[in-house]
Amino acid sequence: MSQARPRQYLGALRAAITAAKAANASRTAAYHLLPNGISCKMDWAGWSDPFYNATARQQALLDVLQDLLDGGETHVPTIALKTALRLEIPESEILRSRDNLCADGETGYFFDDVMHALYLLDAQDTEQVFYGLIDRLMQPQCVRAGLATR
Repeated sequence: MSQARPRQYLGALRAAITAAKAANASRTAAYHLLPNGISCKMDWAGWSDPFYNATARQQALLDVLQDLLDGGETHVPTIALKTALRLEIPESEILRSRDNLCADGETGYFFDDVMHALYLLDAQDTEQVFYGLIDRLMQPQCVRAGLATR
């Protein structure tokens, strides 16, 4: 009995794994929990604005969440747990974030951070669908057809 020959794409698979680990490492380096006195509400202020620019910290979180959503995750607590694992957030830091309150009493809890990021991703998806519909409706064949029926 002979050993199976390695497949040609094994090198490509190893390169993809290395690239994924590097991407997660850069996200881990960019993400940090909010410091005491800064709430998620304050940090994510303006997230529903179409011209909102996420900070490097927020973008790292958004990238991880988008990866998980693209992978088919739908259960929010599982998404939050997998996000914490990918970003290598120690449990002690997550527990510390529970006590992080700003002057208004709003929290800077990790789960709130994840929820605000999910809201932003949902708003971006909705915006993309809306502008896609507008673009389709503004195509010349649609505009001419609408004028002809009047």
